[in-house]
Amino acid sequence: MKFKSDCELIRHYFKQLLSDGKDYTIHEVLAYIIRQHGEIGINGKTINYAKVQNALFQFMRSGNSCYTMAGRGSYIKSETVAEKQISNSVTINPVCDNALWILRAAEIGVRNCFSSYHSILEMSGGGDFHLRNTEQAVATLLEQAIHQIENFREHQHSSQGQI
Repeated sequence: MKFKSDCELIRHYFKQLLSDGKDYTIHEVLAYIIRQHGEIGINGKTINYAKVQNALFQFMRSGNSCYTMAGRGSYIKSETVAEKQISNSVTINPVCDNALWILRAAEIGVRNCFSSYHSILEMSGGGDFHLRNTEQAVATLLEQAIHQIENFREHQHSSQGQI
């Protein structure tokens, strides 16, 4: 199959993998893509975790998808978009889903940014205690926000089941 972009390639294999109705993590999606297509994408660059996460983030945000988050970093295919919107069995609140996506992307971005900066400091022989404290504080806040939204979703899901 001829793909126009890495995002299109990732979506194709993502849909193919999830067609069995099981849930899969981003790592499992990435491994499947590499097994099916190889590590090199359309643009000649390596297909990695961040690229898969970004493609799935854009795909899930489109609102047309019959795929939902089954848990932190895992996805599952709903029977139909209409069923997803009516039952909301996995996705209670699309605002929560979007917030989780944004926070997780921010968490990865912050960690990558600090990791790069730490590497530069180590190569130069320096260190920055304040930077490490800031990194830990930001990471902790992001983790707490993700945890609170996940708890809210679980509470909403269990409350909906009791109605």
